[in-house]
Amino acid sequence: MKDEYRKRGVFKMLLQELERKEKDCHFITDYVGNENEVMLNSMKKLDFKLPDLKIYYKMINK
Repeated sequence: MKDEYRKRGVFKMLLQELERKEKDCHFITDYVGNENEVMLNSMKKLDFKLPDLKIYYKMINK
């Protein structure tokens, strides 16, 4: 995210709009890398829960 948009509540506003519009939505997921501390802190502040899951993947070079 560009610095000019940081700390302005843009992500929070987008989530609020999503919750308002999507009446049949029961949960929101987001993928965040372990090294992205800014986003991890934001998710925690917005009451997102960290599930006890591990995601494995393998890159295939073609």
